[in-house]
Formats: sequence, structure tokens, C-alpha cells
Amino acid sequence: MVVAWAAGVAGMPGLARAEWISSGPFGGSAEIVRVVPRAPGLVLAATANGLLYQSRNGGASWTRLPFPPQFAGTLHALEVDPRSSGTWYAGMESQNPAIAGVYKTQDAGATWQPLAGLQGQSVWALALWPGDPRWIAAGTAAGVFLSGDAGASWRRISPESNHELRPVVSLAFDPADRGILYAGTLHLPWRTRDGGADWESIHSGMIDDSDVFSIAIPPGSRESVFASACSGVYRSANGGASWTRLNTPRGAFRAYLVAVDPAHPEVVFAATSAGLLRSRDRGAAWTTVTPQVVRSIAFDPAHPEKIFLASSTAGLLISRDGGRTVAEFNTGFVNRNFTAVAAAGPALYAASVYEPGSGGIFRSLNRGLRWERVAGPPGENILHLAAAPDDPKLLFAAGYRGLFRSTDGGNTWAKPIAAPEGGSIKALAPLAGARLLAGTADGLFAFSRNAWTAVALPARAAIDELQTSPGGALAALTAAGAFRSLDGGRSWAACGQPAPETVWYGLAFDSA
Repeated sequence: MVVAWAAGVAGMPGLARAEWISSGPFGGSAEIVRVVPRAPGLVLAATANGLLYQSRNGGASWTRLPFPPQFAGTLHALEVDPRSSGTWYAGMESQNPAIAGVYKTQDAGATWQPLAGLQGQSVWALALWPGDPRWIAAGTAAGVFLSGDAGASWRRISPESNHELRPVVSLAFDPADRGILYAGTLHLPWRTRDGGADWESIHSGMIDDSDVFSIAIPPGSRESVFASACSGVYRSANGGASWTRLNTPRGAFRAYLVAVDPAHPEVVFAATSAGLLRSRDRGAAWTTVTPQVVRSIAFDPAHPEKIFLASSTAGLLISRDGGRTVAEFNTGFVNRNFTAVAAAGPALYAASVYEPGSGGIFRSLNRGLRWERVAGPPGENILHLAAAPDDPKLLFAAGYRGLFRSTDGGNTWAKPIAAPEGGSIKALAPLAGARLLAGTADGLFAFSRNAWTAVALPARAAIDELQTSPGGALAALTAAGAFRSLDGGRSWAACGQPAPETVWYGLAFDSA
């Protein structure tokens, strides 16, 4: 039986409730990680596209949290009130004024409210003053805003006429004086020593036009300040009045983040274009911890040697030895762009795209319990997959450059095979005997013995989807309707059609 999923003009029908368990492949890009100080084991992680996760077991596993503006903008900032485990703030940038701004939760992420004073402002950075977290600074595309009542009200404290002091992408309070605030822009750093009444550009010693991505002040040291920029890692011994560029390993010319270990102030981390670096002597010398691209670091106050990291190439990482080594802990966390899934017996394959360094083709040999990444066709984003029903190691993958074939489960790939007539492949269906059906804008084609042959359907139309049943039946979805074949694709018959105004979305076979 062929089951056709469709939506009528009146809308989608009600969906049956079912329980789903996420099995992977886990990982993807992570942007921010934060430890919640007053809740042992509670860690938060966020992605740039607004997905929010929590772990209640110290990073061993992760679960999704509701966040209303997910996928509607870019989440740049996430901060936790150190005195209230359930109060968090998130900063969003968006082209939609209704989405941009600061969001606050007071019930540990169960509900979120946009803060009216910054609604419509694209927020790039947030900073809570350690002495009293009701004082919050927000760095926006329009400058710096300050709240003294936990976000209930805001006022601009950077001059509206100063176009150099915007956008503000990083902020840091002096831990002992809330009137001293450092701000990093996409040009250079700034400082106010009187709560925003006056601002001064503090760039002496820093390469001109440096994007200042982060600013860090070691605990107990008001004059010592670190900064990361597109031109490297900097240290100041006089509160930012002058800077010294630190020597980093070759290739680490761009620094996304600098962080100081609060339990060991002499230990400094720098996330650079050459990976994560660690220094035991305040930046005089560096060692490489991991080549992965790190975007955020969080230290666990309950376990001084435990450090969490968010990586745009490896997802979530944990160190249990003070940052000397790291390991991936992504169970339950996933931020991937999956385009295709294929199955043959216990073997499952999945393809994710637009994820430099972490995406590609993944394989499971035990029905999804464990996954491993395999070498996909070099430089190709795979849009469709098909695994042969009689040989799980025979895998076909379609991308922008044509069709690829692997005979060892995706470990190695032959040279691309030209797509059939009709341009790029839009759908694949595997057949026994190393045969394959491919759908294009010009119809259906069969691939066998390295050659393509056109397959006639009752109505010539572009192929939108192909499906294969466990028993070998085939179904094709086109703009002209659905068709089925019971003889391996050699002959086809039209299926019954729903109402003419119905919009088709997909096909699936009833297992019964």
C-alpha cells in the first residue's frame, strides 16, 4: 500500500502523537556554553540559529529547551544571573524588528519574555556586573545600553552621534567598579570610567581597524585586561590604556575569544584560527589544545578542573584536566542540516550539508544506535542518498556535480558519474543488482552498468520523490500525481488521486 502525505488548501490535518527518540548523528555547530552556578550539573548551550539546550548531568547528555525566536535570527549572547539559577538572558540579532532584542527567562527556560526597552535592537553582546547582576550592559548595532533593574528599563550610555562606537560586539565590566565598562567594536576597543558619561578609544598598541571579539579581566586584577581580535591576542597592564600583541603559534593570527581561568588566573585560553590555545604564563607561551574552532568557554565553579567549550566544528567539548585535553560530549545535542537518509538492513546513512569541518556522510551499522562519520565525496554537498537493498555497502550519493558511487559503505568514492538527461538529480531509489532509479526535472531514468536509460511513466513530468518498499514496490511522486511499479520500475501505473486542489508533500509505504 502506498500512503501519500498531502495538505489541502484548508491546511494540514491533525498529526497523531508519537514518541520519538533522538539517536544522532549528534554534533554540529555550537556558539555559546554557560554553567549555571547555583544549580550543580546544569549547563546551557546555544547555537547561532537560536537552538537552546540544557544538560542536567554535567554535559553527559543534552535536551532541547523551548526558545521562541529560534531560526528567526542570530543568537549572539547568553548570560546567567549568578545569584538566581533560573534567570537567564539571551541577545538576538534579526532583520525582523519583532525578533531582535533581549529575551529573559525567570523559570529556567520554560518561558521567555522579550524586554521592551531593547525590542528591535540587534543585540551582539551582554554583560552582567558581578557585584550586582541587576546591572546589565547590552552591546547593540546602535551602541551600548545599560539597565540597573535586571532589564526592566534601559538607557543608551554611548553617544548616538559616535558612529565609531558601534556595533558593539563584546563587553566586560570592571569586577570592582560598575562604572568602568570595556566595549569592543568592529573597529577598535573603547572604555568608559564613569558609567557611560564619557568614552575614550583605547587602541594604543593594537593594529588599526581590529575587530575586538572579546574582552576578559582576570579575577582580582583590575588593571590586567585581555582582548581577542581579528589581528590576534592582546594584553594590557594598565586597564586598556596600551596593549601588547602576544606571540601565538603560526596560523593563529585571528582570535575569536580570550578567556582567563578564574581558579588559575595565570592560565589563559585563546580560541584562534589555528585552534584552541592554552597558556600557563598569562600569554607568554602557548600550547595547542585542539584544532577545532572554539566560540565559547565556560568554567565550572564547583569543579575547578572542568571546562566546557562550544565549537562551530565539533559541537560541545568538555575538559576534565583544566583544559589540557578535550573530548566531544554531544549526546542529545544536534545542530545539523540533514538532506538525506538511506537504509539497507541494519545499515543507516545520513547526509548533512553546509557544515565545514563537521558535516558530510554519517554511517550506522546497528540501526542508529551509534554513528560514525565517513569520507564523503571531496568538496561535495550531498543532497540524496541510496543504499542497495541487497548490498548495504553499495551506496549512491547525488550532489551538485552528479552521481557518486561507493562500494565500501562510504569509505571511498569513484569519480562522479554525469547526471542523466534533465539536469540535476532530484530523487533516488535503489534497486537490487546494483541498479538505481533517478528522478530529474525531465522525468525518470534507470542507471545500470554505468549507463542511463529513460523510463516511461503514464504522464511525463518532473520527478519530486521516489520511494521503495521493503517488498520491492516503487512509488514516484510528480506534479501530475503519484505512480507505482511492482516489477522493479519496468512498468508503471497511476495511483488514485486526492482532490484536485491538494498539495502533495511526500510518499511513504505502509509496512503492512
